[in-house]
Amino acid sequence: MTEKGVRPGRAAAAIAAAALVFAAVERIFLHDGEYHHWWDGIPLFYGLFGGLGALTLIFAAKSLVMRLIKRKESYYDRD
Repeated sequence: MTEKGVRPGRAAAAIAAAALVFAAVERIFLHDGEYHHWWDGIPLFYGLFGGLGALTLIFAAKSLVMRLIKRKESYYDRD
């Protein structure tokens, strides 16, 4: 904790959340309406698409790594 009682992680999370809210509001209410693709008209599409893509990569990497390095429980008991 810092002297003021605010943890740096919370401050960074609050700033990131404020930036995301600002970007969402700007995208929904202030966009000029010119769309190049059909999915450009869906509010928050790129944020959701990126988030789901990141989660997919995380779970795929975790699954792959676990298959490569996981050993049977009796692996070290061999004589």
